[in-house]
Amino acid sequence: MVPVTRDFQSDTPLGEKTLAHLTEIFGRNWPSPEKLHHRSRQVAINLAHAKESVAHYLAIDPSELEIIGGTSTALSLGISGLLTETSTHYFFGATDRRTSGAAAALFEKRGGRSTRLESDIDGQVSYLAITSENSATAWQSANRETGVLQQSVPINGAICADMTNDPFTPLPPRWDTAIWEPASWGGPRGIGFLVINKNSKAWRNPGAQIADYRSAPDFSVPLFIASALALEETMTARNDSMIEENYQHFISVLKSLKPDVVIAGEKSPRTLRKVSLIVPGIEAEEALRTLEKLGFLVDSGSACITPELHPSNVLQAMGLTQSGNLRMSLREDQSKQDCEELAKAIAALS
Repeated sequence: MVPVTRDFQSDTPLGEKTLAHLTEIFGRNWPSPEKLHHRSRQVAINLAHAKESVAHYLAIDPSELEIIGGTSTALSLGISGLLTETSTHYFFGATDRRTSGAAAALFEKRGGRSTRLESDIDGQVSYLAITSENSATAWQSANRETGVLQQSVPINGAICADMTNDPFTPLPPRWDTAIWEPASWGGPRGIGFLVINKNSKAWRNPGAQIADYRSAPDFSVPLFIASALALEETMTARNDSMIEENYQHFISVLKSLKPDVVIAGEKSPRTLRKVSLIVPGIEAEEALRTLEKLGFLVDSGSACITPELHPSNVLQAMGLTQSGNLRMSLREDQSKQDCEELAKAIAALS
């Protein structure tokens, strides 16, 4: 088997600078920043600096940031905090993360009402049905599988903005809560960011209230510090023009060799860092094994449950076939040659 040197999976590896600091970060003793002695005060200062750095790159206020032990938990809190009244009407998109749909099931058990908004074949969701201010919507900025950027935003009610796919996409003009996933920019897993708009009064803590905290204060300090370092490294290294050039070259080579390949959401505005293909005539699981033997790592199936290769609820919602689906992510550490060779390898699958 050829050593895997060309990683196109959705998980972004830790950057070199962040990786170099990991031993020091995780090897340190991190006393509680709430205590009064010198080492605790130093931890509090480090956390404040890290929060300021994260806030700068995400274009939020440091006071709005809550650090949560996991992205799904953060998204659940961001949504459920807008659904504390059962009279609220909850809306979510058919192509959203599964957590958004799970929140609907829980809300309905409490007596609430929810509506799933369908997607068109281009991955766009219409929010025109949301006419009441007494509503809350889970809104996804960019889809995790297809990279499709939503072109409309609800004009009524509260909004939980799912920003977990791509840290480069901006917040919508109006939002109440927002969620980021450090793993999307090369940060560690096991931590998520919940952001609560300081100007919004729509969110209330749906769980047990601990003192004056809006969320549980017990999070991993080293995971947060590593996330902040990774975000700075990723934003500094960002090169959209190179990503676009590699994407166009990849698609051009692939379509010249296999004209019947389908790119999910190709007609929609998209982040070119995410590519979801439907390759006629292949079996995805076998294709993954073949590509790995050639030195390429790609994904298939649902982005939410990748180990089991569950069918993609996103492609299903868009009305596309799920047979022969391959997903890949483009990053700055990949070369134009890497992309060309991957295209040729995919075109050769049968």
